[in-house]
Amino acid sequence: MAVADHAIPFSGKADQVKSGDLYTVVHKKFICFATWGRCCVLVAFQGTRKTLIGPGIRAWLDQRYRNKQDTHMRLANRCGVLISAILGLATPAVAQQSPVLVELFTSQGCAACPPADRLLDALADRDDVIALALHVDYWDYIGWADSFGKSKFSKRQKDYARSKGRASVYTPQMIIGGIDEVKGSSEQQVMGTLARHLSIFVSDTDVRLTLTGSPGSEVSIEAVAQDGLAYAADVQLVRYRDAETVDITGGENNGKSVVYRNIVTSWEVIGTWDGVNPFRHSVHTSGDDPVVVVIQEQGHGPVLAAARRR
Repeated sequence: MAVADHAIPFSGKADQVKSGDLYTVVHKKFICFATWGRCCVLVAFQGTRKTLIGPGIRAWLDQRYRNKQDTHMRLANRCGVLISAILGLATPAVAQQSPVLVELFTSQGCAACPPADRLLDALADRDDVIALALHVDYWDYIGWADSFGKSKFSKRQKDYARSKGRASVYTPQMIIGGIDEVKGSSEQQVMGTLARHLSIFVSDTDVRLTLTGSPGSEVSIEAVAQDGLAYAADVQLVRYRDAETVDITGGENNGKSVVYRNIVTSWEVIGTWDGVNPFRHSVHTSGDDPVVVVIQEQGHGPVLAAARRR
């Protein structure tokens, strides 16, 4: 039986949607509302073609599922591949365009961190991943002050925790795509979560981010979202040092020599983007350190796009 034979005319509000029901809407597509775990997704049908509705649907979802502590619920399109597998739907045939951002919160004074630092080293040179080490300073009191530690990186981690409804932080922690939190020293968790992010397909409505120029000169930034964004986004400029070896002579890692990779030296918000008009901005950069631009939903939400020049 055709999908249309099951469809229910729909002209109401989002809070009237029932899980598992099909609805016809004004633009003659059919929408199925489904849930999987804590994730929600709206799937559109048009004839025999099945596609996932892009990020513009988030605002509609949020009318019923407004919960800032549950980022996943606001990220229906990020969970589309998993939902599609459950519902037997085809995924859009557009490849992942943006590298996946991986943030490792680490410390030279943390005994559990060296395995995570080695794992970041394995990710550091990949083109499909932008892996960055943010050294925190809240372990400096236990016998060794992290030479790369900055209070603003500790604050970034704490802001992530608050956005997800948690009061505590820990090291080593990796945050992948601004969404998923994993133990930074667990290779299985990190690689499994990263693989899921890399397998997610994107549509033409997602953010397209382009950088031109090179470190030490003017870098031009252009971001376009064809159908706009449901939420404002922060445009952030990140600089990092490629590698440095540190001989630790105090604290929990006393006597160890550790190679650190992709050490973040600065992380600044350089603009706010409403996602309606294209974002264009140029910045003058000094030094040879790589330049990364991150576009992230405000409130430490999902990373919408990331790009690098090195």
